[in-house]
Amino acid sequence: MSRPAPRPMSRFKQGCIGLGLVLALATVGMMANQMYGRPSSTGQSQEQSASNAPSDTETTTGGGDATEYAGLTRAGVPIPALWSSQQALPVQVKDGEPSVEDGASLHAIGGGYGPVDTALVTLDALLDTTSGETEWRGKVTGLLSEDGAGVDHPISDAPRYWWAKRVFAPSSWCTVSFDAVFSNTTVSSFDHCSGSDGAQYTGALTDAIVSHGSYGEGETDFPVPDGLQVDSLTDPQLVVSRSYDSVSIPMDDGMWTVSVYCPATNPYVDADGNEIDIKGSASGDVFMFGHATGFGTKQHPCVSAEVAVAGQRPFWAVDRGGS
Repeated sequence: MSRPAPRPMSRFKQGCIGLGLVLALATVGMMANQMYGRPSSTGQSQEQSASNAPSDTETTTGGGDATEYAGLTRAGVPIPALWSSQQALPVQVKDGEPSVEDGASLHAIGGGYGPVDTALVTLDALLDTTSGETEWRGKVTGLLSEDGAGVDHPISDAPRYWWAKRVFAPSSWCTVSFDAVFSNTTVSSFDHCSGSDGAQYTGALTDAIVSHGSYGEGETDFPVPDGLQVDSLTDPQLVVSRSYDSVSIPMDDGMWTVSVYCPATNPYVDADGNEIDIKGSASGDVFMFGHATGFGTKQHPCVSAEVAVAGQRPFWAVDRGGS
């Protein structure tokens, strides 16, 4: 079954889902995550896995800090900064109950614990050409973590010289076919595609890196953890998929998808990404994640579960019969 070609959801739309829906989804998501939340399989602590968190003062495009993000810089991929931060809505808490004011603006959450920052740090290690052979292989070996069901999704065994040749190519959004993942159509409707053939990308480089933001019914096939209890009238994927996001990055060989697992169960954080119990004596600013996919916190940062390059279908994507 086919559906229209996917259009990237704006960060504003992702954040501004109605409060009632958010709380309902969060409740379901918490039930799933409490069943199978787990630390990174790399052996690092959860806080250490987010140690590459960017500051808001770093540049937002390729050509930035060649020492900290050598791989992204070499390939021309925008490096993590304010643009890639998670967005959350400010919450007013009274007697332990949250509310969101009408017209509230989204706030960037610091720490670099979310899906986009996580995906970029993963790509940085893969695309790096400055480290020695042993160091690079060590990074790649420990690059990915288990998904929420404890399943590994190994990195492609492409040789290092293949990774070293890959470069950022935003116009892939305008020409690539999503046969393997979505439908038998190209993304010609992408907002920033223009030219006589609609194949030229004209938008900001950072806008070409897109968080999935939501999953449609029948679109995912995530492994269901043993012991997960879901009402028999509820599709388990509606529960399981809440703990994941996927980030699309256009490269010269086509679209890449970094699938990210986010084990956080508490949607309330402070401005630095620390989880807050609103039933307690919360003080200071409180923010709530309002999108329908995974989010990361300082205590439970997102981790990358898979990198699918062009021509590969992400492990969670339903086979729609494309070539």
